[in-house]
Amino acid sequence: MSEINNGGHFQYFVNKADFDHREVITALQNLGANQCAVILESALRMVEFLLPLTFPQAAERYLEAQEEVQLSEFDDAFYKSGDGEIMRRLEDYLAAHEASFIEWTT
Repeated sequence: MSEINNGGHFQYFVNKADFDHREVITALQNLGANQCAVILESALRMVEFLLPLTFPQAAERYLEAQEEVQLSEFDDAFYKSGDGEIMRRLEDYLAAHEASFIEWTT
């Protein structure tokens, strides 16, 4: 979420090229952040089709690759609702499993 907020889906895919993105999509689905999962899966399909997931060695190549892929539609969709969806789902999960994360002392 923070990677996408900082630099969009392209930056996320470049910086997290070694991540199992399918696992992230499944985690979003399990959390109930289905809209975010759909957005990420669609962006991933485009990236896999157009560009290998590797870190460009030069800034110029990074900018060129970013232009080639054009993930701004996914960024816009995420900014409109995805960020809020993830936060709501994480808050719901914390509320349901609070004892797993917080030990209250008196």
